[in-house]
Amino acid sequence: MQVPKILRTLTKEEKLVIESEIQTNTILGKKWLEKLRRYVSFYNHNLYSESKSRFGFAHEDELMWYAKIFKSEIKKNHKSPPFDNSYLNAFMLIDNALSSPPKLNGYTKDIVAEIKQALIDNELKIKLQKLSPQLTNNFDHLYSESTHIKGVIILCPTAFSLFSLTVAELCKKLDIEIIGIYVLKFTPKRFFYELKRDGIKLFTKRIWRKLVIRGDENNYVSKISLKKLYKLISNYKDLKKFSRVNKINYFKIRDFSEIEKLSATDNIFTIFTGGGLINQITLENLNNKVINTHMGLLPYYKGMDVVESPLLDGRLDAIALNTHLMTEGLDEGPLVQLMSFNPDDYECINELRNEISAFLPIIALDSLCGLASGRLKPITQDLNLGKQYFFVENRLISMLNDVMSSRNNNSSKQVHRNENIELFNNFVKLFS
Repeated sequence: MQVPKILRTLTKEEKLVIESEIQTNTILGKKWLEKLRRYVSFYNHNLYSESKSRFGFAHEDELMWYAKIFKSEIKKNHKSPPFDNSYLNAFMLIDNALSSPPKLNGYTKDIVAEIKQALIDNELKIKLQKLSPQLTNNFDHLYSESTHIKGVIILCPTAFSLFSLTVAELCKKLDIEIIGIYVLKFTPKRFFYELKRDGIKLFTKRIWRKLVIRGDENNYVSKISLKKLYKLISNYKDLKKFSRVNKINYFKIRDFSEIEKLSATDNIFTIFTGGGLINQITLENLNNKVINTHMGLLPYYKGMDVVESPLLDGRLDAIALNTHLMTEGLDEGPLVQLMSFNPDDYECINELRNEISAFLPIIALDSLCGLASGRLKPITQDLNLGKQYFFVENRLISMLNDVMSSRNNNSSKQVHRNENIELFNNFVKLFS
């Protein structure tokens, strides 16, 4: 039986066939397993209401069967890393959705405790292959390489984005012509979409931090951060004023598809600083030269929470920033450049995320200059590697913070982190 585009209530006979395919690791079984995982993970905190709407009175039975499938996968590799704990995440999302009987809490507590200890004790030395070249340790090349750029477009989620503002200011300092700045309107449609996707707690937190206090994504005081870079680089509080003062075309639009087609000029690039997916027609209008900065190691970790997901898998070598050229497929475009981080150097996820965010504008700008000058060559991804991830469940986030705290206490030297901080300071000196 083929995997349907939209899941429906399954018969007992169909479930037995699917279980057999999954247990024997057939191609069909793998497709079914991924379909179930993506369904649960995508709907996340909306899983209960969505499954009730889709499966009706059978929704608890269907979710319990999904949990049975995921439990079987968890048992296959829960003793030592590397894990594939995307199934544990999906299992716990079902546990959240079924807060009333039947409960899965007993098994959940036991398996989380086992995996937590395994992650604390993890000494895995296997290294994932990294095809992208590493961000260089100095930036003397930026001024000469920037002369190859005939213009840049900046796509922004809001007029107050620290990432967008810092990128715009850096382009100005390098005398790169900014052809246009496109900012998404915060429409009712966008409001309700993001509210449903994120849930009221996360949605409120993001609105507060990004639009009200205009700070980093969390309040952890880290050694370096995006906000610290912004304060050192930019003199503007919003992109509208920046554009007006610097006589740059500023557009407020409902969707990036409103952007008109560019002429076929070779070295006009676009830097994407957030705002959702971009369709194929828009990418073609921008000459397929849209640079995205992804907080995860590609091609292995696509999608969301790709700082947390490799930590959950015990992949200490998979914490990275990766730039790539955007294609219609999510995070599937040709790779450009990367920067690695050692999670054992950090006390918690918030500290790690803040310091990774400090390099978002830096690697975006370096990738822009490197592509324009020819120093960097796009590398096609192997799409058979990795998969898409979604939000990591809150109890697992808490568990990961405990793991990081424990491992950080055993860490004697933070060589890699100190090198990154020195790299940050070298970049800032270039523009001071």
